[in-house]
Amino acid sequence: MKHRIILIAVLLTTVTSTIRADEALAERKDLAVTVLNAMNFCDMIEQTLDQMKEAQQKNLGMRGMTTSSADLERTFSIIRENMPCDDMKQEMAGIYAEVFTATELKGIRDFFTSEVGQTFNSKQPELMRRSMEVSMKRVNAAMMKAMEEMRRERSGAGSGGSTP
Repeated sequence: MKHRIILIAVLLTTVTSTIRADEALAERKDLAVTVLNAMNFCDMIEQTLDQMKEAQQKNLGMRGMTTSSADLERTFSIIRENMPCDDMKQEMAGIYAEVFTATELKGIRDFFTSEVGQTFNSKQPELMRRSMEVSMKRVNAAMMKAMEEMRRERSGAGSGGSTP
């Protein structure tokens, strides 16, 4: 009988702890939604997709490949259909709730609702665009270097010569 009482007490404690943890996670998720709203998350998704489409057009042009504007528009239309803002916001809120504490989420929310936070947010698309340009230049240079090195290795191996 004593063991049953102890087992029941342990189970009740575990269930209570689980309920509290679920409530805390739900609170953090609600806070995360306010953070994402303060960050203008839906606008950010749209701007990001627009930048991706522009980058895709440039990338195809640099490679000498062509695609019709209609094909590119259709592709990004399908992408947008599969990324509805409210669904994305809920998924991202779940991630934020798992990664950040309630205190951290409140601080992030306070930042993004401040004048400085709003200024930062309004400049975020420009920062992202310019960051992508810098990154892509480096990635493209590294890819060219890697391709050149592999070409040399293959040509050296094919001729029976050794490579340095």
